[in-house]
Amino acid sequence: MQSVETISSGNARAATAISRPYSLALDLIRVVAALVVVTGHSGQLGVFTGRWPFSDIVQHVAVIVFFVLSGLVISDSVQTRKMSLQAYAIARFSRIFPVAIAGVLLGNFIWFASHLWHIDLPAQPANFNLADTKSVIMPLLFLSETSVGTGPVANPPYWSLCYEVLYYAIFAAFVFLKGPNRSVWTFALLVIAGPRIIILMPVWLAGVWLQSRLSALKPSRFIGLILVLAGSIVVVSMAKIAMPLAGLTASWPVFDHLELRFSQFWLADWFMTPAILAIFIGILPWAEQGSRILDRHARAIRRLAGSSFTLYIIHWPIISLLVALGFTSSNFFGFAAIVVAVVMLAIGVAAILERQITPALKRAMQLRLAGKPHILHS
Repeated sequence: MQSVETISSGNARAATAISRPYSLALDLIRVVAALVVVTGHSGQLGVFTGRWPFSDIVQHVAVIVFFVLSGLVISDSVQTRKMSLQAYAIARFSRIFPVAIAGVLLGNFIWFASHLWHIDLPAQPANFNLADTKSVIMPLLFLSETSVGTGPVANPPYWSLCYEVLYYAIFAAFVFLKGPNRSVWTFALLVIAGPRIIILMPVWLAGVWLQSRLSALKPSRFIGLILVLAGSIVVVSMAKIAMPLAGLTASWPVFDHLELRFSQFWLADWFMTPAILAIFIGILPWAEQGSRILDRHARAIRRLAGSSFTLYIIHWPIISLLVALGFTSSNFFGFAAIVVAVVMLAIGVAAILERQITPALKRAMQLRLAGKPHILHS
């Protein structure tokens, strides 16, 4: 969920597999995916009072796109910078934690406010409908999607952040550590993550794989167009059969006692991941072809992409409160106005969290840890 240009550790940089035009194209995809999630959840929560025409699978597909993007961008950051484990940890923590705190606290505030004001929030999914100590501590430790976890109240989209943080940690253990430390820490983190998070890890690792091949890929514009069209058809097809596939896999004996929750569509997600890779490869020549247009709008694209993380983490509680207060619409113009208002609010919050608090926290951690041994020895 991070903008391609917000992952820097501040260290010297080598050549990157992600060119500037491709970086902007990826950020544009990130923006579109974030808007799909917010729009889909707005319809799901009842902002639109008419018949909502889209399945909830649509926003799930957008999250799968985020996972592939995350693997690609994080891998590129690590592989092309002289980054230590300590620098990696500081970059990830300072980027994630301020927004995570905002998401957890906002959900709790809105949940308690609804009880104080005697208003009814839209129905929240199981595991995200009760505020207690565990529903604060577990999410802030990013353990709410483990087998013993409890989600943050009134903020179910937080699930994917917990997945990503554990992917970051497992990736770091494997990449930065050597010898027995690598094996012990990687295994320990996999055990902590548990099956429901591990089952979607191939999606994230697909982005890592793409980064390793990106420099060698030189598709023509024609081949790129074919890849984008074919990938899009497969993604749409998998989205249509995701629910039946989930029902099929749930009947397998191995899943009898395993609650997959947000990973229930894992088989469809696996099938659509190569299609998403095809789309990402297909846009390579078109990003270069449209570099002037992308450069012309680079500032706006970066600004929106840089706000997408905050938008993703805080939109559900805000929309829930708006619906409880009666901010709904029976026409698409009114619905669009409410969605735009949520997006603009998130951009304002992101300006504080991601452009002020995150850099300040990063500098403070760097100063605090300057001259100290690395967090884990390799």
